[in-house]
Amino acid sequence: MHVDDTLICGGIREEVLTKINRLDAFILKNLVREWLTKFPHVEAINVEDIIDMSLKTLANLIFTDLWPGGLNIYQLAQLDVSAICSDKLSISWVVSATMDKDDKTIVVNMDFKEFNHKLKELLGKVHTFHIYSASHPCLPLIIYRIQLFETNGSQFVSHKPFFVVMPLRYKVIFHSAQRDIHSQFILQCVSIALNQSRNVIRLRPISRPTKELLTVLDRNFGTALANSLHGAWAAYLDVDAEPTPLGSPEKHPIVVGKRRLISDDDEGIKSKKERAMLRFKGSKRGVKSKTKYLNKRFYQRIYRMCDQDVADAEIETDIYLSLVPVKKVEYIIRITGSVEFKLKLSGLDIFGGIHELCDKQHIEIDELPGWLTGENGNESGIIENGDFRKINRGGLI
Repeated sequence: MHVDDTLICGGIREEVLTKINRLDAFILKNLVREWLTKFPHVEAINVEDIIDMSLKTLANLIFTDLWPGGLNIYQLAQLDVSAICSDKLSISWVVSATMDKDDKTIVVNMDFKEFNHKLKELLGKVHTFHIYSASHPCLPLIIYRIQLFETNGSQFVSHKPFFVVMPLRYKVIFHSAQRDIHSQFILQCVSIALNQSRNVIRLRPISRPTKELLTVLDRNFGTALANSLHGAWAAYLDVDAEPTPLGSPEKHPIVVGKRRLISDDDEGIKSKKERAMLRFKGSKRGVKSKTKYLNKRFYQRIYRMCDQDVADAEIETDIYLSLVPVKKVEYIIRITGSVEFKLKLSGLDIFGGIHELCDKQHIEIDELPGWLTGENGNESGIIENGDFRKINRGGLI
């Protein structure tokens, strides 16, 4: 049985005052205005007078004039949930993944109306209970406060509230870390209520109990986006939209199928690699195999005892290897004004390495100055206004 929102549990005044003092004044004022609308007061209260009240004055008004008999279960639930949403209350949470029958994490497409109905039906079979739910004001979260009651004659004895947070498009839920039998019963009911017509949802804890603010918890675990919530835009999230008519016909899905295009299939990247090869090696085909510049008969004679033949040696030739590798070079870069610094490069093949970085898209080839592509060979120099000037070093005649 679901108890009425007007049930007064007879909470201790100090505990209720603690709940009130957690909140900012403007939040409490909004709650009081809602309470006066939902639970009309016998005496006429000017709602506008509440706006100018301090938190302390408003708290005294609540206890002395508005609800001297105590706050009802709905009001207490709102105080708790408001404190959690405004990060004024940190409780011990456990994060549980939503798993299907194959033990894979899935995003649960919630029908909250159906979920609420199922949850109330399951809880009501065993206990008297109260459920309050609210949307987080900033995050895509629905917070549930579930409280069970035992009857002692005409009195209700309440158990500690249990909190469940349903993220709208995540593969996890957050819930209280309580392990008592009543909390376990609530969690079991939540798990069953999550089951859909085709899917069996199980909850598997993926974190230890952690006392954390809800915002921090969401930032740490709320990462699994559900594409179905993006409607017509889901295809763009999956990069599965119909290609533009101005695109290359060779890249159309009808031609390439549904396979995921690898980076080399991108004509833009191919073109960049060709431009890089042209700038670093002087031709689109790059430097010829070393055997082209060696006496082939001599090469074969020297390596005759090896198991590897010449063809294999040619295949293994590094496409980034420069014909004449530069191992050390220095540049003095002068920028307009008084800024000047020295750039020293060293390695087995400096410009071959930069070439490889360009092909891996770590460096933009079209923005790379010529003096960093090996235009000036092994000459060190001064870079002024982007232009290279060789350093003339004097010496003995």
